[in-house]
Amino acid sequence: MGECGHGQNETPAGKTLAAGAQVAQCFLDVPFEELWNRIANRNAARPADTFEISRNDVFR
Repeated sequence: MGECGHGQNETPAGKTLAAGAQVAQCFLDVPFEELWNRIANRNAARPADTFEISRNDVFR
């Protein structure tokens, strides 16, 4: 079991580690246009109580 750094034990991953589970973070490198198409589709179908992601948000 790994140790959590300062403040990490309050995050979902930190709580998971503290409970003895393993955490894996995966990154799928898709072309930007594919990523943007997925986000645009999500924006078009999003419920009214969720936020919209702009192209500028993607680059932050």
